[in-house]
Amino acid sequence: MLFATALAGPGNRYGWPSSYERFLERQGVWDYNKHEVRSDYRRRGNYERDLRDLFDDWKRQTQWGGKGYRSNRFQQPTGGFSRYGFPGGK
Repeated sequence: MLFATALAGPGNRYGWPSSYERFLERQGVWDYNKHEVRSDYRRRGNYERDLRDLFDDWKRQTQWGGKGYRSNRFQQPTGGFSRYGFPGGK
């Protein structure tokens, strides 16, 4: 039983996998140790919807949960602020 709870999944409240959390951390919007959005990014309105949209795109492109999963397959959004509002961007 203890083993099953260890595999229960990530510690974030969205249920996102740790590899997606790492992706968000590279974008500068996620604190992996706290498993939550960084406070400076949280000030943006609709940030949760943006990150859920991005998660859908990420799952589709990486084929998360499928046989063909590869974490490096995801094409990072180039718009930056336009759709997902990363502090950086191209």
